[in-house]
Amino acid sequence: MNDLNKLVADLIAAKSVEAAARAKRIALEEAIIAVVGAKEEGAQTHAVGDYRVTVTGKLSYSADIALLTNLAEQLPADRRPIKQVTQLDEAGARWLRKNAPQEWAIVAPAIEIKPAKTALTIKEA
Repeated sequence: MNDLNKLVADLIAAKSVEAAARAKRIALEEAIIAVVGAKEEGAQTHAVGDYRVTVTGKLSYSADIALLTNLAEQLPADRRPIKQVTQLDEAGARWLRKNAPQEWAIVAPAIEIKPAKTALTIKEA
């Protein structure tokens, strides 16, 4: 087996071990939560032998933004659960950089570009 074949085989084995460990961790977390319970939102800390176990309940919020915007008009402006976020349009920046270098040159000083994690996918042949 050449070096690359061994590396690929080792990576596949490591991912299998990682998936099994993750499944075991999740099952153990669920078992602990079943014993100590959890708040809908907020943290509870329990003394367990030499350990402190903290269970934190969380809720995720999502909304029909168009409906929420209309309904929130009935609330005082400082109590409307809406925020607007201005952020970089990465696809637009990528397009400018590739297709409109003169326009890109105008905005480039404000944009930081750095390498992201390189993806690796392995599939059986």
